Amino acid sequence: MQHTQYILLYLLVFAIPFPFIYANIVLILFALVWVLQVDIRLLWNNLVNRRILWAYILLFLLFAVSYFYSENKAQSAFDTQSKVFLLIMPVIFGAGISISPKQLEKVFLAFVLGITSVALISAARAYTIWQSSADVNAFFYHNIVGWLNANAVYVALYTFFTIALLLLYPWQQYFRGKSIYLKYLVTAMHIAFFVLLSARMLTLLLIVFLVPMYLLNIFKTGFHQKKILFTSAVFVLLVITLLVTENPVKDRFKDIFMKKTEVAFLNDYSNTKEGDFNNLALRLFLWRLGLDVVSDNTNNYLAGVGNGDAQSLLNSKMKEYGVRNIHEDLALRSPFYNANLHNMYLQSLLMVGIAGFILLVFITFYPYFTYRQMHTIPWFYAFHVSTMFFMIQESMLQTQAGLAYYTLFSVIYFNLYYSYKDVKIKLI
Repeated sequence: MQHTQYILLYLLVFAIPFPFIYANIVLILFALVWVLQVDIRLLWNNLVNRRILWAYILLFLLFAVSYFYSENKAQSAFDTQSKVFLLIMPVIFGAGISISPKQLEKVFLAFVLGITSVALISAARAYTIWQSSADVNAFFYHNIVGWLNANAVYVALYTFFTIALLLLYPWQQYFRGKSIYLKYLVTAMHIAFFVLLSARMLTLLLIVFLVPMYLLNIFKTGFHQKKILFTSAVFVLLVITLLVTENPVKDRFKDIFMKKTEVAFLNDYSNTKEGDFNNLALRLFLWRLGLDVVSDNTNNYLAGVGNGDAQSLLNSKMKEYGVRNIHEDLALRSPFYNANLHNMYLQSLLMVGIAGFILLVFITFYPYFTYRQMHTIPWFYAFHVSTMFFMIQESMLQTQAGLAYYTLFSVIYFNLYYSYKDVKIKLI
């Protein structure tokens, strides 16, 4: 039974980059197997001792309780149901199972294989489209992962982590001996796929954070001059290529400078078109609206407006500012209609108040205070840094793509942290 449980865990991790239905099916099967063999006493003991897991559960409860003061009960119920990962993942994967180093490596391998499969299918599909249409844009951004029905930036976030795993994780069971050349090939494939996804913030994070951390890790584990020179040359060549050639990735960065951010702070938008906003200006505008809604009533700081009413209140605020076509007619309505805040910290403040904001900040920043008690784990550091920044630009926990990924890997980290801490205590 336990063997089946871990196979399902690997399948769950593999399925995360694919359409959500597959991960949901595997998670249900895993939960059924887990319930049949869980040690209730050990589960409760782990929940009591692993207190950080309660922050996830309390955050879920805040969203659930907001149902009672949300006017739109249907939307509140839908949002709460989607956030059940905040309840399930800490209980099952944070406290309900043990994960050995060998099993962890298989988890990471399954995720790498999942992204590899997605990259190969996406490239093949894009090539087929390009052959028939000669449209090179088929290889970039949302177009390349259109078959997933997923946002490209989420796939880029997953790929950022797999690149970190391939570069930094000390593989013991896989990619050894001659198969290390397979790791080099897969790493190159993931980097190429990541670049094609054209996620600006994550691309900058790769250059200014992940590459330096990789080089620093080489120095720590032993000076390998050839490896350092090769890595540096590859990334310098990549950056130069993106800068000097005309390509959709470069166009994504140019868009930031071609349109001014002042449009985010106008008092009247009746003569403003959606095309006048670039991504940065749109985010600043939405953050401004969210803070305006919260500031409308002191109680909003305390309890939020409820997860059922956040969208409708943002829509109303847009109408106040004169944004056009904010209505339910699908054929005519603005793409801004029913937008989230594109910032999970502000989204939590808006929906469930200061308590939700504090809990989310605590969950995302607490890992940095645990590293000194763990062995060097730069791959998880890459996970935590990338998701922390990602939540500043996306309402990550408002989507299953973000919820499943973040809750699963973050509670696996805490599972390992507390297991390591317990072993140290026993040894002492």
